[in-house]
Amino acid sequence: SSIKPVIETSGDGKYELFVIENTDENTALAISKEYPELAKQVDIILEEMSTDGTLAALKEKWHLV
Repeated sequence: SSIKPVIETSGDGKYELFVIENTDENTALAISKEYPELAKQVDIILEEMSTDGTLAALKEKWHLV
């Protein structure tokens, strides 16, 4: 992951890493732990996008599949 070096050098429980399976995408999204509700909302939206096929369509559109 492209953010892994940051987590390794600045980590100590400050960050969580979530990998989207079946992609070689090199993009990272950082959300401060000061905003746990935002992180929950992002998780919900990503799950919905996965379930309804939006993520698959975006991966195909941008040749990430």
